[in-house]
Amino acid sequence: MVDYEYLPLPDELIERFKAWRAEYDDSPPGGPHELDWDCFSQTADGLARDLKRHVGPRIYVEHRERVEVLIDGTTRSCRPLLGLPESN
Repeated sequence: MVDYEYLPLPDELIERFKAWRAEYDDSPPGGPHELDWDCFSQTADGLARDLKRHVGPRIYVEHRERVEVLIDGTTRSCRPLLGLPESN
C-alpha cells in the first residue's frame, strides 16, 4: 500500500478510490449498509486497471491475491509461478 500523494494520479481517480473505500467502510460490521459484492468487485477491477494505466509498466499493481494488472489492462495470475493453486 502506498499513499496517494506518492503516486502520479489525477484527483478524479483518487476520489474514486476514496469513494470505493468508504463504501466498504460503511458496510457491516462497521457500518449500516449491506455491500453489493459484485458491484464492489467490478469497481475494484476498473480501479486497478486505471491505476496501472497511470503508474505505468515499471510499477507492479496487484489486484486480488497474486493477480498482476498489466499495462494493457489484462491480468496475469502469479499463483502458478509460485506453485500455488488458483483461487476464485
